Parts: sequence; structure tokens; C-alpha cells
Amino acid sequence: MILKELADLARREGLMEDPDYEPRPVRWIIGIGRGGKYLGVTSPSGPPDPKGKVRPKVFQVPRSPVRTSGSFANFLVDKPEYALGYDPDDNPKKLSKLARHRAMFREYVESAMVLAPDDRGLSSLLEFLRDDAAVADAVTAIRQEAAANDLIAFRYSDGADSGLIHDRDEVRAAWKKLRHPAGKRAEMLVECLGCGLPSVPVDVHPQVKRVPGGSTSGIALVSANAPAFESFALSITESAPVCRDCADAYGTALNRLFHPQYTNPDGKTLKRQTFRLSEDTAVIYWASGADEHQFVDEFGDLDFVDPAQAGALFEAVDSGKGVSLNDPTPFHALIVTGGQGRATLRGYFQSTVGEVAEHLRTYFDDIEIVRRFENSAKWPALSWLVRSLAPQGEFKNVDPDLAGRLFLAILGGAPFPREVLAAAVRRIRAEKVDSKSGKHSRERLALIRATLNRLRRKGDVRINSLTPKEITVVLDPECRTPAYGLGRLFAVLEKLQADAIGDPGASIADRFYGAASATPAAVFATLLRKAQHHQAKLDGAYYPRLIQEVLDLLPAEPFPSILTLEEQGLFALGYYHQKAELWRKKAKPEAAVATAE
Repeated sequence: MILKELADLARREGLMEDPDYEPRPVRWIIGIGRGGKYLGVTSPSGPPDPKGKVRPKVFQVPRSPVRTSGSFANFLVDKPEYALGYDPDDNPKKLSKLARHRAMFREYVESAMVLAPDDRGLSSLLEFLRDDAAVADAVTAIRQEAAANDLIAFRYSDGADSGLIHDRDEVRAAWKKLRHPAGKRAEMLVECLGCGLPSVPVDVHPQVKRVPGGSTSGIALVSANAPAFESFALSITESAPVCRDCADAYGTALNRLFHPQYTNPDGKTLKRQTFRLSEDTAVIYWASGADEHQFVDEFGDLDFVDPAQAGALFEAVDSGKGVSLNDPTPFHALIVTGGQGRATLRGYFQSTVGEVAEHLRTYFDDIEIVRRFENSAKWPALSWLVRSLAPQGEFKNVDPDLAGRLFLAILGGAPFPREVLAAAVRRIRAEKVDSKSGKHSRERLALIRATLNRLRRKGDVRINSLTPKEITVVLDPECRTPAYGLGRLFAVLEKLQADAIGDPGASIADRFYGAASATPAAVFATLLRKAQHHQAKLDGAYYPRLIQEVLDLLPAEPFPSILTLEEQGLFALGYYHQKAELWRKKAKPEAAVATAE
């Protein structure tokens, strides 16, 4: 199912017009005239990458397997090591192999000459490769700037007969025959997982580049390099039978989706359709039956950095501009984790654009939470949400499994995993709910609110027994839930301390938040006694009135001895809501001015 959808995407976007060719950046083009005459070297430039760095121009070149180990040449377009027998890095370990690699490249051309004997471009290239002096001139031309992984192509020029040699009609036909030899394993016809037709399965599945956590040379979505990976005594060709055309198509689709600026055969740069969930995990997404879809174009803004981007996506979802909640277009998302050996498929989601848009509308409502600073984004970025659950808030520490499950819950409109609540509460206690930098505190509270509200909607008994209604975006001054009220009380006591003595070095939040949010009975009596001393340094009755208002909402019985995980989440929300309310007031409270000691 997944492989078929990916293959269909590649064909629908016109990426498989010639399945034997693929887009690759070519750094150097060596000009060759009739008889193999050397005409010089050019370095075509393409559009800059997202960081503004100029990249080589992308051309459609003969599709070749990724070279991970061993020695084999690619057809007509290859690295300097093979095309010219030259290593720009001067690696002594490669010195003994250069002549053999250059011969491999030349022999590939000779094989093509057998199939296209009358092609002048191919014959001239062969003469050039046999001319050591001409090859040396080409090496001299690129020596100062060439890199080991640069690709070199060849252009034939003879009056009107001019163009890239690998792009000539007779050469294309020869390459097709070389890549698909007739009669290969005809006795092994099996049903292809992609198209369902009897076909000869590929021995090696395509390599996918730019998968986070994977090797730079690419990793396979399907691979078996040891007997342990061949289940039920089935070889890879038997356990995952895919024909050559479908393998090329799904591999092309994966490379297109993971690439930030993929170039199609017409030279058009396609829009990015991926974003990261963690250091080694990414999401790719697409819609079926539509070459372009506004919702798919804007879906990546779910991981926005600029608040204006989030606004554009939210407006598209909320107002229906460019997307309808009844849109039946199939929508797909794939969560992939990279490794040095192979890719790991963590999750697959399939629905319709309309259903996903509706679930995103709910998601935006759920993660909205009061802002202490007006210049902060209304909706926290997804990447910041998952980072807030990781130690030190670092991307490398994000749990890819939890991030993937959270993402799937967003798309499916399902309750967030309870582990999200546990992780948010744990990080708050470990790193303080509102450190001086305020790092990640708002994101954690947004996740806590969303998790509790979603669990409540699904009839979670524990949540429904704690609060009779959903948790609000801003402070709820009438909420009688004990845990929420205790959080509010803790925030008031902290602000009272700050106004009374200024910067204490270590506030009561720094010293007592963990105990107050888990075992209130152990600390609140002490904190209320300290509050009397702090109030003695202030004029006015603002804080005593506010403290009494909060206490009036709490049950008459003593403070609870322990709070459950859900109650600790409510405590954190009460604390954050009250703190935001207090700090939003620019002027000091009425008559709450510190007096001289």
C-alpha cells in the first residue's frame, strides 16, 4: 500500500517520464569535439539553497545505484575518481585504484558503443578517454576547485550537433538496454507489491538520501544484508518483491519528499514536503490525485518558526480558504527514522485533506494558551513542543517514538499519549516551570492543557472526576478544582515574595515547586507562614485579599498529602495562568509598595 502510493506520487508529478534517469547536481561539464578533441570545462550553477549557498545545476542523468562499498563505475556521469582517474583529495589509499576506476568508466562507454555504434558523441567521448594528454588537460582545469564527490558530465559540440552526451537519443536507448538486459531471471516472475503484475523483483532496493540519522550516501527502506533479516527463509527478492519500475518510482518519490529543493525533469523546483520531529526522525507527507494542493503546500507550516506562517496555515484551516473540511482528497503522512543500515518506518497515516484540516483546527484550539509576552507566537511550533519534553530542551534528546505518536494523534484528532503529560510534568519539576529565561515553559503548559482536555473529551474517568469543564486558555478565576487552585496560590505567594524582598536569589518556586506540586501538605503551611512576614514589608491588602480569594475556592479540609499525575498537570496550569495574570499588569498592584525595613 505505502510503496504503491509513493510510486503513484512519482508518476503523477511527472518524475518518471524516463525511469532510467534521475536528477543529480553536476558540478563540471567537459566539452568534447569531433575525434575526442578537448574543448574546455564549464561549471553550471543552479539556484541557491535555502541558506543562500550556490549549488551546481541539476540535470537528468543516468540512474545509478548508490556506491557504498566496492568499485564500479556509473554510466557517463561520475566522480573525478572514475571519469578522469583523478582524486581531488589525493588520498594515498585510493592511488592504486585510480587507473582501474578510470578503466571501468571507459569500459562502460565501450559497452554502450556496441549498442549505439553510430553515435558520434559516444565515439568522440571514447577517443577522449583514451587520450591521456586530453584527460590531463581536463584534470588541470578542475584541480583547484574540484571536490571528491563532484559529478562530471560530458558535452559533445560539432556545429548543430551539440548537447550532453548522456542526453542523446541513441545513448538513452543504449543505457536502457544496459540497465534492463533481456531475459534476466525470467523464471523468477512474482507478483509485484507495487503494481500487482508478474515481474522480476529487484535484488537491491533504492537508496534514500537526506533521511535524518541516515548515512550521507543514503539508506534503504527495504534491505536484508544478513540471513537474520530474511524471515521464514525468504530472500529479500521473495519477502519484498518489487519490480524495477515500481522500485525506481517509490525511491524517486522518497528522495523527492525528503529533498528541500527537488528538481523535476522540466527544471522546476518542487516545494518541500517534509519536516523533522527529532534529531533522527522526520515526517514526509503528500496528497493523492492532485499535482498541487494548497493544504499540502502549507502543511509544513505546522512546524513554523515565523508566527506569520502559522497564521497562514490556521487561516487556511479555519476559514476554508484553499481547503474545505469536506475535501475528499486522500492525504498521506509517513514517519521515518534514519539509521546507518536502513530506515525505520515509525508510523503511517492515511485520511482525507478535509478530516486532517478539521483535526488541525482542533489542535490549534487545544494548544493555545495565554501569552505572557505579546510578541510571542499564538501557537507554539510543533518542533518546540516536542523539544520542550526533552532534557535541556535539546533536539538531540527528543524521544522519536513519543514525538511520532504525538504527531499521529494530531492528524487523527485522537487523545495525546499520556506519556506527553508525564514528560511535561517531569521536565517542569526538573527544570522549573518558569526559569529566568522562560525556556519551553509555555510549550509544556500548552501540551498539558491539550492532553488533559483531549482525555476529558474521550471520557477519561480520572480527568472528569477532577474538573467539571475544559481547561481554559487564560486564568479561570472561578475554578474550584483543588490542584488548579493550589497552583494559583503558589504563584501568588511567589509574587508576594518578589515584591517584598526583590530578587531573593532562589525563589520559592526554585526551592519548593517540586514538593508543592506533588505533596502540597508538606509545604503549603510553611509557605503561608512565610507569606505573613513578606506581607509585613508591604503596605496595602492586595495580596492578603488575593490569597483569601484563592483559599475560598479550595475545599475546607487540609491540603492534600499527594497529587496524582493529572492533578500535577492542573497545578502547573493554575500556576502558569495566575503568574501570567500577575505579570501582565505593568503597574504594581494597589498600594503594594515595599516599605523601608
